[in-house]
Order: sequence, then C-alpha cells, then structure tokens
Amino acid sequence: MALTTLDPKTALVVIDLQNAVVALPGTPLTTADVVARSVELADAFRAKQLPVVLVRVETTPADSLPGRTESPRRATSIGVESSARAAYEHGYNVTLATDAMTDLNEDAHKNSLTWIFPRLGESGTTAEVLELLAKTHS
Repeated sequence: MALTTLDPKTALVVIDLQNAVVALPGTPLTTADVVARSVELADAFRAKQLPVVLVRVETTPADSLPGRTESPRRATSIGVESSARAAYEHGYNVTLATDAMTDLNEDAHKNSLTWIFPRLGESGTTAEVLELLAKTHS
C-alpha cells in the first residue's frame, strides 16, 4: 500500500542494527545504506521530538536454544517482518521505509516487500517518509 499518512502520535522503530547484524552482507541493499537511511530517519524523528526506539536482537549460543537454530538471522524477512506483524496485531498503524531494510536473501526480502508488508501497512522510501513527516509534524 502506498504511503498516505503518518499518525499524529508516531514513533520510529529501528530493528537490529547492532554491529553483528550490520557486519553481515545485505542484499539487495548494503547494510551501510540501511544504516545511513536509518540515521537520517532517526535524526528527523528526534528533530520533531518524536520517539525513536532501537530494537536489538538478543543472540544466544546455538546450543542453548530449543529447536532448530542453524538458520542464519536475517533483517527484512525476520526482524522487520515479525516486528511489523506484532505492531499490526496490536492495532498500530504500520509504515515501512523499504529502502532502510535489507536481508541476507534477496528472494525473502522481495517476498516481504511484495506480499507481507502491503497487508500490514503502508510502505515508501526513506525520502517519502521524511516528506510525509515534514508535512504532518510541522
């Protein structure tokens, strides 16, 4: 769904941008690009005195986790998608900056952008989110 509005009470939630995750190769976007866009968004939200929430993945040794743990962690299709789902299920309006996220697997990334995110909220580029932020929170 195209980007149309931001709520008067809105927050930026940044998912899993700690060093271990950022060191992984991103596809189709580099993690450097994702970090730069996330910083741009965070600076803009803070300038408007809106909350910025930094969510950090907890990692534990694989042998201490129940079940299958040999799958590598991803950004878009795991962390961002599960957070967006949870927000949607709790009744929040979800807006996703699609060029501020990446994945280890390009097909998984495309699946989230094409099939999952349109069902959960609105999506747009960082520039589109910033433009809407400037209009709705002036």
